[in-house]
Amino acid sequence: MLSDELLVREREVVRQEIAWRHGDGRTARDILREELLGESHAYKHPVGGSDASVASIGRDDVCAFMKQYYAPDRTMLIVSGNVDPKLLPGVVGPMFGPIETKATKPRTPIATPVFHGLESTLKLDIEERAVIIAFPYPAWGTDELVHADLLTDILNAELESAAGSKHLEDVQMGVVGGLRSRV
Repeated sequence: MLSDELLVREREVVRQEIAWRHGDGRTARDILREELLGESHAYKHPVGGSDASVASIGRDDVCAFMKQYYAPDRTMLIVSGNVDPKLLPGVVGPMFGPIETKATKPRTPIATPVFHGLESTLKLDIEERAVIIAFPYPAWGTDELVHADLLTDILNAELESAAGSKHLEDVQMGVVGGLRSRV
């Protein structure tokens, strides 16, 4: 049961986190996310919402959201190691039992970002210059993912090597490797 006291306390914690992360406006991360993903993408909004959206959330809103989206059928169990996949249902199933409660709302579809090979130069209020290379990753579990991971490692190594040169020594660099589509 979600008490009003708990809701108020947790809502204020989230509002403080938003203020700490975003200050009075959009951060460099917000601008980069919009630049990479575009205005119509589901991830264009900050994950935690805005101060105004969090401040307006009431107990009924939270309870409805939990019922609509947070349900056991949305749980993902990951098993790794030397296991026989054929034996898993017999071993794991009895520990969890049947999943009876189902989410009432569908998952929000997440479009794979479309990249057009464009280059952008952004003037942002940040302390250090940055070079960011972004490209879409193949879906998890595909053979192409191994190649993309290798490419990411190579690009990061090249950027680190270039950072040691006279012209790039004070530039923060990195490869964004988290733009994956869902299977």
